Amino acid sequence: MEFLAMAAKLVGISLVFLLVYYGLSTYILKKIKISKWIVLGLFVLSLILPVVLIKSFGIDNQYVTYAFQGLMIILLLWFMDLAGITKKRNDKLSQKLEEKEKLKKRGVKRIEHKIDKKTAIKPKAKPNPRRAKK
Repeated sequence: MEFLAMAAKLVGISLVFLLVYYGLSTYILKKIKISKWIVLGLFVLSLILPVVLIKSFGIDNQYVTYAFQGLMIILLLWFMDLAGITKKRNDKLSQKLEEKEKLKKRGVKRIEHKIDKKTAIKPKAKPNPRRAKK
């Protein structure tokens, strides 16, 4: 039972940190122009700092540990955003959606042939102006 309580606490704290990062990223972090290497250095510093605090000052508070873990997660996610690790996947998805939207605007239908598995693009049939006048 103790394991389930600890796992639920971990999931809850993770969700809180992700929501905090999302809010920070949306309103603050996108506006700050900083080198990704500085953010990575701060991340490494936040890895080392809790160990130094515990050994030298004897601070072994659970909430301080959670605060440092949250700081590490936020810095790591910020570094990943600055490095473009998350953009590569999102760019591919958005590029496919943009292609579909362009095809829809031009009135082009995609037809898949089941035999050779290639995609053929056929334009929509346009009305004949000569027949429309009669």
